[in-house]
Amino acid sequence: MTYTMKKALFVSILNLILALASANGENGHSMLHDMGDSIRGMVSGNILAGKIKPLIRKVLHLDRTVIHGALRESVHIEDILFLVCAGWIFVPALNLPYSQLPLSARESLADYYHLIRLFLVHVQQVAKLALLVYFVDIVKIVLTGMGFESFNNAEFPIAFAQVVYLLWGANRISTIKKYYIRSFISEHPDSFGRMKIINRLADAAIGGITLTVIMGILQVKMGIAMSSLFALGSAGTLAIGLASQGIAKSVINGLLLVSSDRIYEGDYVRFGNGKEGTIVKLGWMETVLRGSDEITVNIPNTDLISTPISNLSRIRYSQVKQVLRFSLKDRAILRDVMESIKEEVQLACPEIVTDGSRPFLATLTNYGPGFVEATVDFHFRIRPVGELYWENRQRVLWAIDAALKRHDVELK
Repeated sequence: MTYTMKKALFVSILNLILALASANGENGHSMLHDMGDSIRGMVSGNILAGKIKPLIRKVLHLDRTVIHGALRESVHIEDILFLVCAGWIFVPALNLPYSQLPLSARESLADYYHLIRLFLVHVQQVAKLALLVYFVDIVKIVLTGMGFESFNNAEFPIAFAQVVYLLWGANRISTIKKYYIRSFISEHPDSFGRMKIINRLADAAIGGITLTVIMGILQVKMGIAMSSLFALGSAGTLAIGLASQGIAKSVINGLLLVSSDRIYEGDYVRFGNGKEGTIVKLGWMETVLRGSDEITVNIPNTDLISTPISNLSRIRYSQVKQVLRFSLKDRAILRDVMESIKEEVQLACPEIVTDGSRPFLATLTNYGPGFVEATVDFHFRIRPVGELYWENRQRVLWAIDAALKRHDVELK
């Protein structure tokens, strides 16, 4: 049984049910009649079934004279030639004579050249978009001439042009924003992390505003009700609501994290649970941390926002602290040993802090059965991360070893 026969049989059964229900009162008839209308609408609202053959008929019986007349009336070859020249010829036509000038002439005209070229580059981009819009107008004329009434809407090309130029304008604003941010970073290199976050937030704002305006254009010009796109029923609405709640929470926590100025990409951090590493990526929903073993860990921003963080990259001072244990038989010379340790460390480490603002200690701190403990605690104007820190730490240990050898003392 073909699809057409099945459809006719199904509609006949519905009509029979409605005819039988008419004898059962007005209420029953009204209910079944509404049900029948709904099902007929479902049957007739096919996507492809029953529509391919009419489409082929339209193409085979196409009145080409109508389309040709509409195209001749609306499309002008001069328009297309101008847009092609503006989009592909103007800029090369400027570059060619300028490149043939002597070096001295190019240098004297450089400012004017770059200003004119910048203007022509924007004209080139607008012309290419205009040619695209022109092509959409031609497609609309052809489809309307073929009998597709759904394309006979004067607002469609207008809406398309507005969306295209809006996206181009948003891209231009983003490009200008990046230019000024890079200029600021070149003058203030320490602001790289902060400017990167500002750049990301600005992109999000530009994208959000652009999307909102596009939705408004589609709704006003095309009659697309955005509420219908989300009418998925109570179960679908609940599922989307629960999913979007978690996503929104992660995004908000990400915004709070980047706006709090606590960490930037490239910073070396240590968390309250002891995990430490370099921030590889500071995303909207999660942060990627790379440890010293090159293993990366993805940490959700919802967890990170409440975790204590020590940003070691922003700490200007570092500490080297050691506990030394000596035998009791050496306690008579330990005072001299402590002074020698200070002297050796000062000689080996020029970045050591000795102005009293930080501890500068080498002193006995504990007695025990058969031993004496001493603590050395030095601070340096070096960050506690990176190769400089480890090289300095190694110099401190070698200096301590040199002081012990000077007095022929061994650790216990």
